[in-house]
Amino acid sequence: MKKVALITFLILVVFELIANFCLKKNHIAYPIFVHIHSQESKLDKLNRFQYKNIDPLLGWSASRQTIESLNLNSKNDCIILNNFSQDCDEPFTVLITGGSTSDIVYDDKNWPIYLEELIAAQHPCYEIYLAATGGFHSGQELLQSISFRYKNHPDLHISYSGCNDYINRGLSSQYENDLLAEVISPKPFFIFPSTLKAINFFSNTSKEAVAFTPSKKISPNEFWLKNQITMHNLGELNGGKYISFLQPVFNFSGYTTDQSSLDSNNFYSYLQEYSLYYPELIEASHEYDFIHDFTTIFKDGKESPFVDDCHLKNEHFQQIIANAIFTSIDTSGLLDQAD
Repeated sequence: MKKVALITFLILVVFELIANFCLKKNHIAYPIFVHIHSQESKLDKLNRFQYKNIDPLLGWSASRQTIESLNLNSKNDCIILNNFSQDCDEPFTVLITGGSTSDIVYDDKNWPIYLEELIAAQHPCYEIYLAATGGFHSGQELLQSISFRYKNHPDLHISYSGCNDYINRGLSSQYENDLLAEVISPKPFFIFPSTLKAINFFSNTSKEAVAFTPSKKISPNEFWLKNQITMHNLGELNGGKYISFLQPVFNFSGYTTDQSSLDSNNFYSYLQEYSLYYPELIEASHEYDFIHDFTTIFKDGKESPFVDDCHLKNEHFQQIIANAIFTSIDTSGLLDQAD
């Protein structure tokens, strides 16, 4: 058994070396094998909302059974919201990516539901592919976008992100480690992306003792921005449009309130993480016309919009996000072009 495991481990190491060589050769400046920093409370929510699928490319996802149990339809590994008749040959297609703040498995009142209502009122023939998944950072969004474009060429790709892009140093996230342990085995399991765990198993070291570093040290703000630019370029190459929205978080929202009233065990640690990279994200969002800064969208409100560090407390605030995103789409003329 150990011989088989060792051979499997060596194959994985060779694969990662080849992949790293290819990235350098093709001058790809950001590492694909990078992951987010996560906390137990967010992991608990992910498990509670049934993100039990082990996805070999993206790490985890909601199962088709979970999606169907919520009376939602799925297609091409996405939740699909659509409205068109048999006479509609070419529906206006929208791809939405992001984390739990855009995922209707996590919260069935998240803003994409209200965005669909606004699009339906103006465009009779559309398909919205909702690929947003709790915990996903912009690197996973990029991989989703690449995978999705093999099957489809969306007219519009919307990303609503920012809060999940704090990068740590391992190859697999805590979400993946814990989901693998729960679903498959409590011991290290020799499949990608658990190569790091395999090395620690053979070397009898702690899980923090061995870590692969990317070919180029990259900051969270640089990681996020490079992913935004790449997704924008992918859209342009495929004849579509890409619009990115930098989401508000508690300490970058323009609204202040009593922090003790919020529902998060790790609230202060999240705020510390955001303070490390969000100022640069805000600055970058003002340099590119396809990136919209939503961090001050609630600054004139009389009520706190947040239930924790980044999730909104009710439908009222979700509708504000949906209305603002729809306004950006509408003023760009995209819906008129689709008629």
